[in-house]
Formats: sequence, C-alpha cells, structure tokens
Amino acid sequence: FVDAIVLDGIDMGRPCCGVRHCTVELLSTQDHFCPKHAAYGRCCVVTGCEREHGEGFRTCDDPVHRSTEEWWRLHGKGMFTLRKRLQRMHVSHPTDAISPDAPVDEVIEVEIFEGDSNPPGNRSMKTMFGRRRTHNEELGTRPCGMVLFRETFYGSETTPQVLDLLRKKFPMRGSQPRFGFYDSACGLYDHSRASGDTLYLEMGLPVDVFHWKCKHKKSTTTCSVHCNPYNYPELICIDGKTWYFNSSIAEQTNVWFGGYHAIIREMGSVMFDFFLDEMILQKNILTRQKLEAEGCLPGYRVYA
Repeated sequence: FVDAIVLDGIDMGRPCCGVRHCTVELLSTQDHFCPKHAAYGRCCVVTGCEREHGEGFRTCDDPVHRSTEEWWRLHGKGMFTLRKRLQRMHVSHPTDAISPDAPVDEVIEVEIFEGDSNPPGNRSMKTMFGRRRTHNEELGTRPCGMVLFRETFYGSETTPQVLDLLRKKFPMRGSQPRFGFYDSACGLYDHSRASGDTLYLEMGLPVDVFHWKCKHKKSTTTCSVHCNPYNYPELICIDGKTWYFNSSIAEQTNVWFGGYHAIIREMGSVMFDFFLDEMILQKNILTRQKLEAEGCLPGYRVYA
C-alpha cells in the first residue's frame, strides 16, 4: 500500500540559550544563556563582538555598538525623531522591529552607514538584546490529520536537520512512509544524495502541491522531476485531476497548533514539551474518533 507523511515547521519559540543551536536547558526562562555558556553574558550583545560590555550597558564602548543600544532604549519614541537621531549616529532603524509593540526578546538587525555620501554605503549588523528563542516546531502529520511527531529545532530549519529527524523517527529500514511531502523537498533530496544517505532512494520526496505550484522555479532536474508531485502516479486519483493525499494538512494543522503560542511562549523546556505533546495526544484522539465516525479505518502501520 501507499502511505505518506507531510512535514512542516511552525514558528513557536520558547526561551533558550543565546548561543545558536545550543540545546542545553536554561536554569530559568529569564536567563539569556545556559550554565555552559554563562560567560557570554559579559560580552557585548552585537553578534560577533567578544568585548565585554560596559558598566550599566549591554554593549561595549564601540560608538556604533553603543548607538544601537541607544536606539533600543528609545524605540518607544516617535519614529520621526528616532530616525533623525539614528541618522546622526550613522545607524538606520531596524526594518523588522519598528512597531512599539515588537517584543524585545529577538534579534534586531540594523544597517551601519559607511562614508559621507547620501545615501552612504552600508553593511548589516545584528544584535541580541533580549533572549533567544527556539527557531520552530517541526511537525510530521499524516494526510488524515493524525500528528505522528513533533521536534524542536534550534537556530534554524535546515535540510540536514530534517534528514536527521526522519532517520531518528524511522530508524529501521523500510519503516518510513512511502512518500514524504515537504516544502523544501528538493533541497532535502539534493542533501541526501550529496551526503551519501540513501533516503532519496527509500522514499519519494515530493514538494507539497501548493508550494510546488506557487513557490518553486522548476528550473532544476531535482525540482522539476524528482520532487514533482505530478511525477508520482501513486499520488493521483484515477480521474487524473485530484489527489489521494491532502498535502496541505500540515498548513491546516499549523493553524490549530499556532493557537497555543501565547500560552507556551514563556514556558521552560519541560512544561513546553509536556503541554504540546499532551495537546497533540488529545487532538489525535478526537481526530481518530472523527475518522471512525466517517467510516474510515485509522490505525498504525504494522511492520513484519
């Protein structure tokens, strides 16, 4: 038989260590760094700067770095006045944190003006005044709506991480589903092939229909052939117009899952994992009852 899983990530972060990709648990959700990296708390918050911050400041005595902290302290003031002050300090306002309601626990990106020309040349600089948060929650969902697993990604969502996730969740050869829909399946296919992993031979990796139609250039063989959902006749109904599987189920599940963001965003890792796992369990119970009431036969795949 043919079965499938749909992978997708949703931005639902909790406080974590300020060192990118560090998975060590914080002692308190108010901490910026885990015990292993506590020494980084004495450093300037500008990314890449290892100088110690000044007394009463979060940045070092570099004038440009200090000017970003001044912007951070004044970000609630009027935008017109703020823009003028930042121009005098040769720093433009961050385009992704203009709103007064923007949370402080995020990476703030600024542009540093170089030279006296108008407009001058510029280069980007990132700062971390608040706490870093986990990047996203990766969900594996059956097309019927049953959620198989959830995984927290730190720092980023990359194809190597997704490949490792699939290997961890389906450790036995042949245990993985026949098809895995993923919005970046072409990157996953290329990485699997280049790294010597045989996942691309063991399961089909089509891009979900929506993303393949709207967001993929289809200019490469991987995207236009190997990850083209139309290239897999097992996925297309006998009428040739509809699909056996709902490859958009992950997006639909994310609408429900994202409703808990306000509840869990300040939880520690233990409560965070417990709460989300429990909500998924309860949803799966309701989904199974609904499927059975409709005459379907939901169940778990049995391996010989």
